Amino acid sequence: MMDKQIALNPVTQSVDAVKALLTYMHRPAEPLPEFVELQDRVRLTLAKDGKAYYLTTHKACSCPAATYHPGQACKHMRALQLAVEEREDDSLLPAAAQPFRPYDDESIPRLHDRPGQVIA
Repeated sequence: MMDKQIALNPVTQSVDAVKALLTYMHRPAEPLPEFVELQDRVRLTLAKDGKAYYLTTHKACSCPAATYHPGQACKHMRALQLAVEEREDDSLLPAAAQPFRPYDDESIPRLHDRPGQVIA
């Protein structure tokens, strides 16, 4: 229920509130980070003037642009979507980079493993 409420009604947070959150999360608060990832698709985005953090989800943002243009994705929402897509692409690379092996090397018959053959 809480996630649905955040997605529909994001609230801008003060810098002090975000510093307290970072302290609670055991993360450095100085210098102020540009983004604070809260969940997979929820982040706090530092305002250009550095005086507040916008709560940004894939469906809404608390920035003025999202308020003045409802139904349109603001730059913070687009940046979040790009970051999510990059993470998903990166998560596929290690699995795709592994060579395909439908069996393990131990199960492959070797010449020296033939019955009755003695290798000196």
